[in-house]
Amino acid sequence: MDFLPVFAMATGMVLLVPHVSRIAAPLVTRVAQAGAVLVVTGGALKAIWKTIVAFGGPDITWLAAAQFPLLGPGFTLLAWAVLAVHPSGGTYGGVTEGADPLTGRAERHGVEGSGVEGNGGEENGVEGSGGEGSGGEENGAGRPAGTPPLWAFAGFAMVGLAAAFAVRATWPLLLVTTVSSTVLAVRLLLMARRAGETVGSFLLGFTIIGTYSMGMLASRPEQTITLQWLEESLNTLIWTSFATAVWRLVRVHARQGGGHARTTSAS
Repeated sequence: MDFLPVFAMATGMVLLVPHVSRIAAPLVTRVAQAGAVLVVTGGALKAIWKTIVAFGGPDITWLAAAQFPLLGPGFTLLAWAVLAVHPSGGTYGGVTEGADPLTGRAERHGVEGSGVEGNGGEENGVEGSGGEGSGGEENGAGRPAGTPPLWAFAGFAMVGLAAAFAVRATWPLLLVTTVSSTVLAVRLLLMARRAGETVGSFLLGFTIIGTYSMGMLASRPEQTITLQWLEESLNTLIWTSFATAVWRLVRVHARQGGGHARTTSAS
């Protein structure tokens, strides 16, 4: 039972990361890969610890203690990577070429006001005056313009790690994990909604609500056997919903012709 949510989590990541790699710069792909590895490893270590203890084995505390130090930074990296997905070329969930899949708005290139309007709603700078390095889809950090800087997300995770070490408690990392996983799920939910994937939107909405419900259940001082089974069942449903929603989102993007173009790396 302990490994079921981990399997569902890993399935979701296996679907999400390759999809990101097809539509994002190499830097974004590497960040997504690192985040997915951290998240799955954190969940797997906790499941291994539970299994060992359940079979009367030694209490290897570091297996359980490693969960949130891995989940916090992992979800933070994944949240940034999904926010940094701005595909160009073709369509992405029915979105115009070069548009943000979240808003559906085409990006503006070059100096504002210097472009020509009326061509599909896009504004492009004078040919040869800008290019990718001066107002194109990516800035010098290998991420699309308008994406929050990676250092800000990494700093948020590091502050959580430092605070947890200082107070000798996991709640700072629990906060980092909750905020970052919420950002990830909301971003995917809005992308699914924009793509017309209603079922996926509802599944991701359930993922968000279920995650907060899990936090409330886990915070109860008396953890009975029944409550623990309820938590494990809910956790399995949460990650199964996440994996199913990602699968449906990837499928609809592929069917609508998106997810094939890849932004040029500036790494």
